[in-house]
Amino acid sequence: MNISFFEKESGGNTKISFKLLSTVILILVFLIGLSLYLSNSNNAYNSDFENRTSLFQGYGAYLDDRINYSGVRGSSMEPTFGDNDKILWVEVAIENVEQGDIIIYRDPTDSSDPDLIVHRVVDIMNDEGTILFETKGDNRKTSDANTSTSSYYVSDNSLEGVVIGVLYSKN
Repeated sequence: MNISFFEKESGGNTKISFKLLSTVILILVFLIGLSLYLSNSNNAYNSDFENRTSLFQGYGAYLDDRINYSGVRGSSMEPTFGDNDKILWVEVAIENVEQGDIIIYRDPTDSSDPDLIVHRVVDIMNDEGTILFETKGDNRKTSDANTSTSSYYVSDNSLEGVVIGVLYSKN
């Protein structure tokens, strides 16, 4: 069986057969359709990626850094997160922390073996070039600077990082 896409005309000229032309058109239509599908898929992926990073409230740039996690004990940050939840956090320079961020820091009142505390920054002060954070648990009435037992501000030497996500427990 001899298959040819070209036919010889009586004058010796060669013309492309209808089979070849329809095959080429079909391939082009397929490639255009595939291209449109892939461009829409990439847009959906990019949009999905933007949605995921927006969950981290602008800290998408930190996703290249080492992501740490810590378990939560207590209820001071409820309803944002609570007992047995896991928080994801990254180390961050003190200058990059903003009011409203949730930070993780070592208890400034315990010099021997300080626990990690996770509270929201409610105010930022600059004391002669030293940045200090006033923090507060979402479930607390007063800030950590105004408690009767241990008032404090968070400084650079206590700051560990900023929270970028939460893994909620079943409880």
